[in-house]
Amino acid sequence: MQRLVSIVIPAHNEEDNVPLMCAAVSDVFAPLAGSYDYELIFVNDGSTDSTWAAVKAAAFQNPRVRGVNFSRNFGNQYAFEAGLRRALGEVIVTMDGDMQHPPDLIPVLLEHYEAGYEIVTTSRIRYHKASLLKRGTSWLFYRVFNFISDMPVDPSACDFALLSRRVVDTLNAIDESERFYRGLVNWVGFPRATVPFVPNDRINGTTSFTLSKLIALTWTAVTSFSTFPMKAIVILGAGMISIATLLLIAMAYVRFIIGSDYFSQMAFLVMFIIASNGLTLIAIGITAMYLLRIHREVQKRPNFIVGETINLE
Repeated sequence: MQRLVSIVIPAHNEEDNVPLMCAAVSDVFAPLAGSYDYELIFVNDGSTDSTWAAVKAAAFQNPRVRGVNFSRNFGNQYAFEAGLRRALGEVIVTMDGDMQHPPDLIPVLLEHYEAGYEIVTTSRIRYHKASLLKRGTSWLFYRVFNFISDMPVDPSACDFALLSRRVVDTLNAIDESERFYRGLVNWVGFPRATVPFVPNDRINGTTSFTLSKLIALTWTAVTSFSTFPMKAIVILGAGMISIATLLLIAMAYVRFIIGSDYFSQMAFLVMFIIASNGLTLIAIGITAMYLLRIHREVQKRPNFIVGETINLE
């Protein structure tokens, strides 16, 4: 009996890569036809090119190809969520749509699944052809995240992964608006393995993952998996109070013990006000960001809006 593998692919301005991905996945599953069938779910995340037209054309030619078209760009993580919620497979594979995640690695992931692993992540072997900016921002992201996170993530990890049905059902049951799937996959547990791979060169298009999107993802990751900012406020507050106390003691010693008027009463007051206001502003700022996250959760707005689907009931 064939088992169904759902392949979920967010796509943003990947019109030329859609047919290439469809052909590559079809070639991968041809020798697996006795054991596995597949569905290929593209989630068009507000593309400004003809990506959705390419998905519809592919779905017309191959009923295994399915499509979800967002009403606008909602972001890569929400595109994954939309695909995972519609995936019907016993096994779900997530991957990017730019052909840098090699589809011919899927059988290797399935071998690990057959061996009993419910999560099979992939780890990029150092990719020297990536731009210096991309490597630098990625390095900084994981340095910051792993330093302050309660749930560290492998710096070479990516969104190319295999998840069992049980893992996906667990992820779909998590009622959170903010999504960082690499962190969530680590958090849910379950037996896991990691497969190293060398990314392919991008054939068409350019990356749509901008610095602003990286900053937004960093904030989501930090507030989802770290209490460090709040702890840092306590540490900073304690440090500032300690320094202010020592300085006040020193100033009091100079004024009242030595008898010098070097420090006026105004200096005492100004220093105290600056220290307390600085601490207050920082505390309010960080607390406000956490409150904003809570506000978004209680608003209960949908994470994404689907404008159209194809080959999906």
